[in-house]
Amino acid sequence: MNKKLRILLTVAAALLLVVGAVSGTVAYLTATDDPVVNTFTTSNITVDIDETKREYKIIPGADIPKDPKVTATGDIDYYVFVKIEANPWPENGLLTYEIDREAGWLDVTGYANVYYQPVTAKAEFKDVPVLKGNKVVASDEIDKDDMAAMKASAPVLKLTPYAFQQANGSGVFAPEAAWGLLIAE
Repeated sequence: MNKKLRILLTVAAALLLVVGAVSGTVAYLTATDDPVVNTFTTSNITVDIDETKREYKIIPGADIPKDPKVTATGDIDYYVFVKIEANPWPENGLLTYEIDREAGWLDVTGYANVYYQPVTAKAEFKDVPVLKGNKVVASDEIDKDDMAAMKASAPVLKLTPYAFQQANGSGVFAPEAAWGLLIAE
C-alpha cells in the first residue's frame, strides 16, 4: 500500500472517530418528550319543562290535572329553578296548587314563587314533577259570579324552568345568589 493511501485511510479513520465521539456526546446531552396538549371544552347545562296538556276547564270542586315536569342535564354541578307566575289568579283560594316538596323542590329565600333543586354533574334529573299531586284544585265554593269573573279574566299559571351553575372560579354560589345572577342577565 502506498504511503499516500495509508495517510488518507488514517485521516479518514480519525475523522470517523471524531464524528462518532461528537455525535454520541450530542445525543447524550439532548432529550425530548411528548408534548402536553391541553384541550379546553365548554361546560353545558340544558333545562326543559313539558306537560301533557295546556288548556283546562274549571269545574267547581274538581281537581284539575296539571302535570308539568322538568328535565335537566349538565356536565357540571348546577341548580334547577322553576318560577311560577299565577296572573291573573283568584286571590280568594278558589284555585289552589302546592309545590311538590317530596320531589325535592325548595324555596329560594327572598324570592316569592321561585323554587330550586341542586343537581350534581351528570346526575339524572328527568321528568321531575313541580306540582304536588300533578293538579290544581278548584274550590267547591266557586259560584256563578266567580265563574263569570274567571271567564272575563282567565286564570293563567305560567311555569318557567331555568338552570344555573353552582360555582365559578371564586367559589360556590348559594341558590339565592345564583338566582339573583340569573335574573340579572
